[in-house]
Amino acid sequence: MKKIKEAVNEVVYNVLRKHNITKEMIIPNAHVVNDLKADSLDIIEMMLGFEDLFNINIEEERIQEIKSIQDIYDFIYNELQPLVKIQSK
Repeated sequence: MKKIKEAVNEVVYNVLRKHNITKEMIIPNAHVVNDLKADSLDIIEMMLGFEDLFNINIEEERIQEIKSIQDIYDFIYNELQPLVKIQSK
């Protein structure tokens, strides 16, 4: 999970640094819109980054469920779990 968090934080930082967001501001309870100032285009850009990085598909309706950085960690972890189980067999 630690590597997932580091990768998520890097994508978030790369997308949001234009809003003067620092890496220290990207914490689990940070609200993506209210605290990190992401707009809808930023969120789409982050989701596309996560899809490419983790080789997953994020459906549009699922994006609206994501409010905090912890939500992103949990979502990606849950998406990757079936893949990890398949590869470990």
